Amino acid sequence: MLTNLQYNNLWVTPFPHGFNKGIVHIPNYHDYIDRENMFEDYLDIFRGINTRGARVHVPIGGWYYDHPFFDAHGQLIPQIKTDLKIKYILIGEACPDDGNNYFYDIREINTSGQGYLIPIYKATYGGLVPVKPWTPLSTINDKIEKLIDIANRGVLLIDLFPFAIKYTTALRKTLARHNVTADFFDNIANPYNINARLIGLIGLKTKPQIALVAPPKISHDIANRINIGGIAIALGFTIRAVHNFVTPPIMLIIKDEFYIWPPGTHLSGLYPWRVKPKMFPIFRCCCYSGAKTVPHQLFITNAFI
Repeated sequence: MLTNLQYNNLWVTPFPHGFNKGIVHIPNYHDYIDRENMFEDYLDIFRGINTRGARVHVPIGGWYYDHPFFDAHGQLIPQIKTDLKIKYILIGEACPDDGNNYFYDIREINTSGQGYLIPIYKATYGGLVPVKPWTPLSTINDKIEKLIDIANRGVLLIDLFPFAIKYTTALRKTLARHNVTADFFDNIANPYNINARLIGLIGLKTKPQIALVAPPKISHDIANRINIGGIAIALGFTIRAVHNFVTPPIMLIIKDEFYIWPPGTHLSGLYPWRVKPKMFPIFRCCCYSGAKTVPHQLFITNAFI
C-alpha cells in the first residue's frame, strides 16, 4: 500500500499540472487505506490465510468488519475452493468518485451501484460460469457469495488509479494525452504502477490473462499503447491487445473507441449479432459496452475466450 507521502505525491505528479488546483480536492487517504485492506481481504482467499494481523497499514478507525472469508478459527469458509489461483485479471479505473459502491466492500449492496459486479459475475471465464444466476443483492451475505463465486473462478479486479475522484470524459482525454495512464501502468518510478502490483501477485497466479474494464478512453489508450509497443505488460502475463474482428469479414466502421457491429456477423467468429449491443470495442482486451456506462459480460468473455 502507498504511504501517505506517496499518495500525496502521486496527486501532484504525474497528474497534469493544474488538475488538483481548485478543480477537486485530494481524496481522503484513510478511505484509500480502507479500500486497499478490503482488496487485501479478497487476496487472502488466494493466499489461504488471514493476513490482517501482518499488514503494516491498517484502518485508522479499526477494522471495518470481521474478515468475510474466514471463520472464527482462522479457516477459509467452506464455500471457497482450496488452492485457488488467479487466472483472470480485470483492470479497472478507480473507486467511484463518491467513494461508495466499492467493488470489494461487502457492505455496498445498492443495486444501482453494481454496474461492474453484475457483468463481471455473469461473464464466462475459460468455460467457468457462475454457480448461480445473478440475483439482486439484498444482504451482506449476498455480496460475499458473489465475490466468492468470482474468486472460485480465479478472477481479480485491480484499479489503475488509487484516487476516488470524478473522472470525466474530458479528464480521461487529458490523462491519456499527458501519459498519466501509461505512467500508472508501467513506470517503475510510480509506486502504484500496475506492472509492479501484478508482479507482486507472485505465488497467487497461474498463467494469468488480462482484460481492461476501465471506461473506453482509458482502456483504449492502454490497449493501443500495448499494441504499438508503447508500454509493456509484466512478464508472465498475457493480454489480447489486438483488433476485434467479425465473420464473415467485412469493413468495420469506427465510432470513438468502438466498431459498429454489422447485422448478420459474428464477433470473433463466435458471437452472433444481436440488437444489443450495437457496438463492440476496437481492441479485444477492452470490455466496455457501446453505451459507455459499464463493462459488458460478452466482451469480458470475448477477452478471455
